[in-house]
Amino acid sequence: MAHRWQDARCVVVFLRHLGCALCANLADGLARVQPQLAAANVDLVAISLGSLEEGREWVRKRNWPGA
Repeated sequence: MAHRWQDARCVVVFLRHLGCALCANLADGLARVQPQLAAANVDLVAISLGSLEEGREWVRKRNWPGA
């Protein structure tokens, strides 16, 4: 089975937790450059220890453009 990013480039950001203000600032900065990343065929990925439900809520609240 091929993995999603096996043959692709991506920027990965590790978030301490989904309520972290510093992580939110970092994520917002990456979201602002996401159009340039997409133009260069680079995916944007956030990883956190939060639950799936917390992650979905974080994505919705932050309007996160990545995975």
